[in-house]
Amino acid sequence: MPPEKKTRSNCMASQDELDYGDSESRQNTSHRKEEQASKGAFTLTDLVATIHAIGETQREIVDTIEELKGSVSKPSEENERPPQEESTAAKKPPYPTGLLQEPYPNGYEAPSFVLFDGRKGNPNEHVNRFVDALGPHAGDYNLRLREISKSLTDCAYTWYTTLASGSVRSWENLASMFCKKYFQHEEKVTTTQLNNTCQKHGEDPVDFVHRFWDLSLDCYDEKDEDDRV
Repeated sequence: MPPEKKTRSNCMASQDELDYGDSESRQNTSHRKEEQASKGAFTLTDLVATIHAIGETQREIVDTIEELKGSVSKPSEENERPPQEESTAAKKPPYPTGLLQEPYPNGYEAPSFVLFDGRKGNPNEHVNRFVDALGPHAGDYNLRLREISKSLTDCAYTWYTTLASGSVRSWENLASMFCKKYFQHEEKVTTTQLNNTCQKHGEDPVDFVHRFWDLSLDCYDEKDEDDRV
């Protein structure tokens, strides 16, 4: 029986020694970790985690930049147009704009109108020629309003484009405005006035020739006028 107590005592002493050794080993390990942390040392796991965190941050920055780019409003095509082009596209006709929505008469084809430039010719005669050119559709007053601009050129067309939107109420209204505007061109130029016509200071020679030619078309001889009297 006594030997048995000795063995049990020896076992307990050995177990205490093991427990003490484990505790001392854990303390040494903890001390080493604390020393590594104080010296800035990282394990491989810490390094991988840090790299992963940096990658996530970079992706967040890229996503934020893309969102900012998308939120910036781009100029529309309409704003990118040159001012002159925009003005032309926005120009409305002088007659009621509702006529633009109406279809052309069945079988209508725009004829070759005689052009009026506003420099020579009789405006009343031009209106009559224009109406006659419409043929079977001459009685369509809305069609007259839409097509009259096709018979104008040069300064006469420029005058038409300067008419304010909605300023023309009917065909009769437009024809009256047109004839009053160019009525003065029915006056004739005498041969004396034509002979006295000179090139203006700074006037281009080509422009002077055209002006002289236009005057000559409406020129009459005073002698012929006196013989009639």
